[in-house]
Amino acid sequence: MKFWGAAISPGKSLKTTIPEDCTLRLTQVSLGEQVAPGRSVLTVTSNGQKFVIASLVAEKSEHAVMELMFEEGLVEFSVSGKNAIHLAGNMMAEDGDEGMMDEDEDEEMSEEEEEAPKGKKAAAAKKAVQQQQEEDDDDEDDDEEGEGEEEGDEDDDEEEGDDDDDDDDEEEEPVTKKRPAPGKAAPPPAKAQKGEKGVKAPVETPKKDAPKSAPATPGSAAKKEVPGEVKAKVRQILSGQAAGIKGADFPREWQKAHGTPFKDAFMKLGFKKQGEFMSALGDVVDAKGSGSEVTFFPKKK
Repeated sequence: MKFWGAAISPGKSLKTTIPEDCTLRLTQVSLGEQVAPGRSVLTVTSNGQKFVIASLVAEKSEHAVMELMFEEGLVEFSVSGKNAIHLAGNMMAEDGDEGMMDEDEDEEMSEEEEEAPKGKKAAAAKKAVQQQQEEDDDDEDDDEEGEGEEEGDEDDDEEEGDDDDDDDDEEEEPVTKKRPAPGKAAPPPAKAQKGEKGVKAPVETPKKDAPKSAPATPGSAAKKEVPGEVKAKVRQILSGQAAGIKGADFPREWQKAHGTPFKDAFMKLGFKKQGEFMSALGDVVDAKGSGSEVTFFPKKK
């Protein structure tokens, strides 16, 4: 889609040849910066027919908005009156409607690409928290195992100390005992009995809590509804169209009938694509075909 503009002086005309597979879209006309009192009229000649498309009056009505489409061929614009008239619009290729739908898809993809990094960041942050929790649990386990080993070493030291004390007692005992009387056998030295060592209960390692799974998300959003007044506008466009309207031509028919871009109409209702919007009009529209070959017909009662 390219910008198109022209300025036509009073009493002059402008002939424009529209290239093949292109459409000239005229959107507005206005008077110039310096105007003279009086009325200026803009006419167009197309397919051998001449029509007045704008009548501008200085200091009263110097600008007009329109939505006119001129397909390939020769178009002649003429100005009568005292003031020049400036024309503005677009030179569009025939796939302009498909291009508009491609823009919708590009916008949707860009939104998904913006949401994707946010989801990745959230997942990475959650994974980092889980790893930190696992490392903290491992450190606690190592500390508890170290405490158990220190207590075991202390018990071993106590046992060794007891053994040393017993050995000392056994060595000192013969010195302190009295000699037995003659004729009597000396009683065998009593062996010191070691006290029974208590069995230490094993240290129980606390079990790690399994990571909690995220709560399930609710189902998909509710189906979008189309207001009755919008359905009536669609029904008005399709009425009397026994041969139907092609999907690529429907935005243009909407613009002609209601004077507003079709894209704005369905995006205000929360729909991102034309096909999604038309699918929600099952009680008004019959769609035959698919993709670029789809054709819309009025719903038969």
